[in-house]
Amino acid sequence: MRRRRAALVALALVAPGCGRERIDVPDTTRPAAPLGQAPQAFPEAGVVLERPGNWPFHEGRPPLVASASSGTATVALWRYERGEALPGGRDALDAALTALEQSVKGRDGTFALEKGRRVAIDGAPAIQILGTESVDGEKRRVRSTHVYAQGAEVVLDAYAPEAEFARVDRDVFAPILSSMRIDRPQG
Repeated sequence: MRRRRAALVALALVAPGCGRERIDVPDTTRPAAPLGQAPQAFPEAGVVLERPGNWPFHEGRPPLVASASSGTATVALWRYERGEALPGGRDALDAALTALEQSVKGRDGTFALEKGRRVAIDGAPAIQILGTESVDGEKRRVRSTHVYAQGAEVVLDAYAPEAEFARVDRDVFAPILSSMRIDRPQG
């Protein structure tokens, strides 16, 4: 009898809160808008950047330096050591861009290139592709930037669903990329 009474009292205390107010469930699939800026250093990779305060990076296993995700958007930083001469001139960068486009299409037959171009990141020569690919069967837009500096190819891959890409690219991906500084790795 005592247990039954205790259960009824507990139910009576909990019941008034049930169903009174509707609490919206957060959309965990939509990438979060950036909140503030936070410096992020990866000394072993020789990379420093600014990231949104609510997009923390998590260290990865080489060649992945680190990645950050929010909802269905991801940004990943890679470092590939290179023993050969890094592309630097116009012709070498054009050849690297062609090779990158072919490599991506070879790995993902659904990849559709929108744009490929030469760019500079922190004064270093780089190439960048923008396109649409499939990630786990889902269409995603991707911006992949390959920077040739300090004896390595440093890559920043950023991808999000097509419907979210323009916003996340403008508010998150582009600011991270423009803040990126590349130096000699430590350690």
